Amino acid sequence: WNNAILYVGCGVMGDLDCSVPPPENIAECKGMEDFIAPTGQSIVLRCVDPGQVQAGDRYDFRNDISSQGFPAVLQREPKPPAGQSGFDLKFVDPKHGDFHLAEGSAAIGAGCRVVLRGSSGELECEPVLPGEPSIDVGAFDAKGGRYEPPCIPEDGPPSQAECAVQ
Repeated sequence: WNNAILYVGCGVMGDLDCSVPPPENIAECKGMEDFIAPTGQSIVLRCVDPGQVQAGDRYDFRNDISSQGFPAVLQREPKPPAGQSGFDLKFVDPKHGDFHLAEGSAAIGAGCRVVLRGSSGELECEPVLPGEPSIDVGAFDAKGGRYEPPCIPEDGPPSQAECAVQ
């Protein structure tokens, strides 16, 4: 969740220098599909079971936004404003690795609060309530620092003490 995705490319039918090559082992993709951005310029998912995409459990882009929108099969995912094929992410200088959000970016304030719930250690994406500080979509927090994911040890839910040490 909360990813700002800048797709680049010219799709599977574009010039050889920027088109997406077929999978290395095309036999492994039998019965699988590629899912293309609405603009046709970029592959969002490559060689994937269409049933998994339609179920929406494994591929979950909620609170993500992308520069070219998402394929129609991803029905729960954010849709660009009417009349647009994607979102204007307005990264400061993506060609040189500066993915901070510039003023007017669709990613500003569009995020959810990612929280760790219960003893199961599952993450949830909660909406930001009126009056609470907004959360930007992308890898930087509202103060411009790198996003730090919640504390989740590999061997199960963390204790408060484990997370405090980190």
